[in-house]
Amino acid sequence: MRNLLFLIPMLWAAIACSQKTVSVFDGSFEHMRTDTSLPEGWKTWGHHYTFRADTSEKFEGRYSLLMEPVANKPFGGFFSPVGTVPVTFTGREVTLTGYVKMENVTGGYAGLLLRIDDAAGNSLQFDNMHREAPRGTAGWTKYSITLPLPPDGVTIYAGAIYSGSGRAWIDQLELLADGKDVALAPRAKINPADVVTKGNEFNKGSKITLTQPRPAQVKDLALLCKIWGFVKYHHPAVTKGEDNWDYELFRIMPAVLGNKTAAERNAHISKWIAALGKVEQVAAKPYPGFARLLPDLDWITDSGELGAVLSGQLNEIKNSARPVQQHYVKLNGLKPVFVNEKDYWQQSSPDAGYRLLSLFRYWNIVQYFSPYRKHMDESWDTVLHAMIPVFAAAQGQTAYQVALLQLTASMQDCHAILLGRNEGVNEFLGNRFAPLEIRFMEGKAVVTAVHRDSLAIRKGDILLGINREPVKKALERLKPYVAASNPHTFLRNAASLLLRGNDSLLLLEFERNGVKKQAAVPALSAAERYAYRQPVQDTAWKFLSPEIGYVYPGTLRAQQIPDMMKAFQHTKGMVIDMRCYPRDYIPYVLGEYLMKEPATFVKLTHGSTGTPGLFTMVASPPTGKQGADYYKGQIVVLMNEVTQSRAEYTIMAIQQAPNVTTLGSPTAGADGDVVEVMLPGNIKTWITSLGVYYPDGRETQRTGLTPDITMYPTIKGFREGRDELLEKAAGIINNASSIKQH
Repeated sequence: MRNLLFLIPMLWAAIACSQKTVSVFDGSFEHMRTDTSLPEGWKTWGHHYTFRADTSEKFEGRYSLLMEPVANKPFGGFFSPVGTVPVTFTGREVTLTGYVKMENVTGGYAGLLLRIDDAAGNSLQFDNMHREAPRGTAGWTKYSITLPLPPDGVTIYAGAIYSGSGRAWIDQLELLADGKDVALAPRAKINPADVVTKGNEFNKGSKITLTQPRPAQVKDLALLCKIWGFVKYHHPAVTKGEDNWDYELFRIMPAVLGNKTAAERNAHISKWIAALGKVEQVAAKPYPGFARLLPDLDWITDSGELGAVLSGQLNEIKNSARPVQQHYVKLNGLKPVFVNEKDYWQQSSPDAGYRLLSLFRYWNIVQYFSPYRKHMDESWDTVLHAMIPVFAAAQGQTAYQVALLQLTASMQDCHAILLGRNEGVNEFLGNRFAPLEIRFMEGKAVVTAVHRDSLAIRKGDILLGINREPVKKALERLKPYVAASNPHTFLRNAASLLLRGNDSLLLLEFERNGVKKQAAVPALSAAERYAYRQPVQDTAWKFLSPEIGYVYPGTLRAQQIPDMMKAFQHTKGMVIDMRCYPRDYIPYVLGEYLMKEPATFVKLTHGSTGTPGLFTMVASPPTGKQGADYYKGQIVVLMNEVTQSRAEYTIMAIQQAPNVTTLGSPTAGADGDVVEVMLPGNIKTWITSLGVYYPDGRETQRTGLTPDITMYPTIKGFREGRDELLEKAAGIINNASSIKQH
């Protein structure tokens, strides 16, 4: 807990100073401290970057702030210069504005950052422009961020964020409250007793020490996880946000770990729940007939395990009245949005309690709000019991983040990845990269690109091993940590991980024309690697021949479709190359030109905050229109393991058109909108929030879409520089009799 005697005078001093007409936030960079080279009240987060006042490039005045990476910067990292402003004023919202200039920013972005914390240092509101992610080269551009000002906000951090390579400048940053400079905003009446928030004894740690739980403790912790999550999303007091439910976990956990019998454990938990107060009962309603997935709550009726008292309490909570928009989860249309989940950014190497909190939070979000919780090879209960010892033992930043990799990979969903540049993950997987790319063909790791002409290895070679580890063994080592829906997406995702390490050289063993060879290749830094990224195909549509059109949704904009379809109107057929992620959402725009009549192409399942764990099915609006002058030519859609999510959804729409054939290999099997989950240590991940099914109820998750004609590229074809699938598609169009008729 922060020192109250120190903190209160500092806040009152800030209040007094803020009565002046000079802004409490100096983002002009005209007045720098000699010791920090930053304005008064500023500090920096992150590392591997340098900064200085720059007189040659500025938007206004004499100086701007220049940011650039250090020489030989390792993979990952970021830099944020921020001004610290105490919330000594009132207002509905806070806005940060400022100017940014960029020069060759790649592998990251440059933008503004705004964060509002409570007295415990927990982030209440945050925006770092990661959605806009400005990059490249651009002159001075004005940006702004606006966040609501929470009533318990105590500190504002306002500044910039920069990652990647290149250079970036910031200048003339201003912080406003309801459109006015914060120095001119109405003053808040601060009661010194309110400076320290209620229940802050766990701000610096959970006070839980556990590295090797006994089997009985694993069982008890698994039960605690389920009860804690059940109460979180069902008890009216918790769903209204009346308690810090994370800290309540730390309060009850010592008693659960120290119990001698199940009866003693149950008595502690029962007393803990009773303290939340009585609940108002409502009549239980039967589940609707169109439910696809029912809540998994049979365990709360197990009085043999829970005891009659605790089991009765949980059943009363199940049948209680609760708000639809809860404190920890709200609905945005059909999708859940997880809010008020503290990031505990200070806990980069969290203690045992915070590590278990991370596991418990994620497990229960999946348990109640994932449409695919039954699609894993192992039951979600089994995963919980297996991961408790892993998280208990995961001391240190790297071990913790690797445990999270293992947990999210157990979802067997390509969407379930850790977002951002997490240093522990990079240390584990490797901060440096071989200057080449591989793809698995015919079960072999084929080199598909080489980024330095001087290397002994060439395109078309077969990679056999890395640093004396055979490819097959490396794949087995990586498997527990790779988020993949099925075997072919595992190979897709593991391909790039095989080429990572922490040494400056990688020893590669490869085969060419039946002859085995070895070569030591330099391992690139992250910045060097991004410089060699494969160019994105810039042609959204073209003619393969006068009779055949070609569409590449990876760069196609929705507004280009009318002109494209007009040009293709009289062609014999067109190829839609969905071996990419579509740039725009086009199922409905494209459907207007392809469908003979409106067609329902997908059904969705969505969750419920009123009945957590329940998923019901609804039909998505049809695509196409009645009486449309639809495209009469043959359509061939190319697909493979890269075809994922939006691409799969778009194919499902196209399949409703007449004269469509899908060609290639099964798709990724990861469809449905994603939502962000925040975990301790400021770790972000995704879960899939909506289930996607064909209109007849057929599955798409993990199975992927199955092509009408299965075909894989061959090593021989690749070495000859041919796109065999595209050649086959053109042949199908020219031989219209082989086309499937709808």
